[in-house]
Amino acid sequence: MRLLLPVRIAYRPKAMSEIETLRRSLSATHDPKMRCTILCRLAELVGEFDVTQSLALAEEGAEIAKHNGLGQDEARCRLEMGRSYRLLGRYTEAFEAVRDLGPKFLEAGDKLSSGLAYKTLAATYLDLGLLDDALEANQQALSVLADVGDQALYCKALMDSAYVLQEREQFVESLEVLDNVSSRLVLLPPEETIYDRLVLDYARSYNLLQLERYTEAATSATRAVTAARSIGNFSMGAGCLSILAAARAKLGALEETRESISTLMRMLDAAEDPFDRSIALINCGRALAVLGDIDGALARTESALANAENKGIKRLIAECHRQLADLFEQAGRVGDAHRHFRAYHKLDKQLNRVGSESRINRMQTRIDVERARMEALERSRRDLERLVAERTGELSTAKEQAEIANRSKSEFLAHVSHELRTPLNAIIGFAELIRTETFGPVGSTRYQEYLGDIYNSGHFLLALINDVLDLSKIEAGRRVMNFETIVAGDLINSCLRLVKERALEAGVGLQVALPAEPLRLHVDVRAAKQILLNLLTNAIKFTPRGGGVVVAAELDSQGKIVLSVADTGIGIAPQDLQRVLEPFAQVDNALNRKHSGTGLGLPLSRMLVELHGGKLMLSSRLGQGTIVKVDLPVAEPEAAVVSEASPDLKVSA
Repeated sequence: MRLLLPVRIAYRPKAMSEIETLRRSLSATHDPKMRCTILCRLAELVGEFDVTQSLALAEEGAEIAKHNGLGQDEARCRLEMGRSYRLLGRYTEAFEAVRDLGPKFLEAGDKLSSGLAYKTLAATYLDLGLLDDALEANQQALSVLADVGDQALYCKALMDSAYVLQEREQFVESLEVLDNVSSRLVLLPPEETIYDRLVLDYARSYNLLQLERYTEAATSATRAVTAARSIGNFSMGAGCLSILAAARAKLGALEETRESISTLMRMLDAAEDPFDRSIALINCGRALAVLGDIDGALARTESALANAENKGIKRLIAECHRQLADLFEQAGRVGDAHRHFRAYHKLDKQLNRVGSESRINRMQTRIDVERARMEALERSRRDLERLVAERTGELSTAKEQAEIANRSKSEFLAHVSHELRTPLNAIIGFAELIRTETFGPVGSTRYQEYLGDIYNSGHFLLALINDVLDLSKIEAGRRVMNFETIVAGDLINSCLRLVKERALEAGVGLQVALPAEPLRLHVDVRAAKQILLNLLTNAIKFTPRGGGVVVAAELDSQGKIVLSVADTGIGIAPQDLQRVLEPFAQVDNALNRKHSGTGLGLPLSRMLVELHGGKLMLSSRLGQGTIVKVDLPVAEPEAAVVSEASPDLKVSA
């Protein structure tokens, strides 16, 4: 025997005092939004015992909200309307009311209402026997309500899952879910879970009955009947009494069974839920059949069929036809039995077809959505590839143009530098001859001063041209490196001799710090001198009188020789450290504005160090000084040394 259970979730009962308070507040306010809020809440509370009145309240609230453009309030009232429509068996109107509310509430950030909307949709599907649709909607409800934190509502959604398992005749699994619900409900205040426990016992009693655990089923049904009476829910009370009657009949308690049926019939007069009424009548008919009262069973089942047909509840209509076929067969009325069996079979096929079509439609919708998503991704991929190809082409063209321009610039600078050096050397040479009066006196001392200016300016211009020429050669990749071996101390001392006079004039002290063991460099000697001279010249130029410059050499942990030049000069600001390593870049501030220069010394030194496979490292503090370090390769032990021998030098201002 298969009994049916009304598959819906209701809400926990509220004290009548809260309802009265809300009614007084409703009479006292004319604010549309406040009235909508109160009407929606009243519909929720009243719906626990008077569905018709609940629907009227929700409809009034929805009308006020619509008239005043209160979209979110209208949606909440529609949710209460959908729940009432479902409980009254008006399923088409229930679908219309709630089918789009879940996503709409979620988009507005109202997860609680979204979860309730999905739950109502799931319960409606379940009433109609569309189990796959019910399960999908209920999973959405559980997913949303898990983030809400309302344990009672989450328990209700779990019970919906138990009902789906129940309809699939997975009674053990359904009981396991109900046990999970029970363990959660004990954590909530008892006065807030009376209705939840009623529904829980109702569902538990049905599953126990199907598993032929009749004593436990009767115990759970008895508790449920008591709870239903205490809150005045006669629809659920009738359903619970029908299960109690069936369980007592199976236990052979005939008098108690008749008593339960008698109480059930009286309670049915007050039951307004058509679903509950039909189920109670079906189960009552089955209990009477166990007692041997086939005529009574037929009468109750035919009443259930009329009630279900009146409300269009196809699943219950099919169940009534099935039960009537069994009862007429027991009564020996084969023709009637055959007629009802054919009606059952026809409806069962329709329900299965609707379920299959619904599943196919859902699958097709998912396929269409996935196809559209994949097509969009493919279009995005093609667009991205096209943009990347276009951008790569643009960058490649720009790179080629920049390289051509850079080569042209470097070749131009190299050519112009050569053209400038020849006449400039002549100017410097002739100025030197006249300045030293090699072929006789010049005359006026002012001519001597002018010749000195010509000579010094020529040397400055020649040094600039040499730097530009070296820079252009490196950038054009035409700088040829001739590597030789030289002792680091010899290289340092030879450079110090060249800057000694400049240091004395500037009042800057020079010091050397060398290790006891000579360090042998494997470098282009001319390039190495140029690096060190550039660093020394900069250090002396930017160190105030009375300051000092220290030149040192050491072997680092990587096996390279590190030459360093440390000064106590004006220093460089942190934000300018990278700029001074770029060609022609100069820092413009009050401390260095008085010092002339082209800004090529450090960049050229960096490039020459990199041609050795090394790195130039710069650290500085504004107003305290600068340290420049370069790492250069170490020579092999057997390599011949270039002679640059000279005594260690210390020059003081």
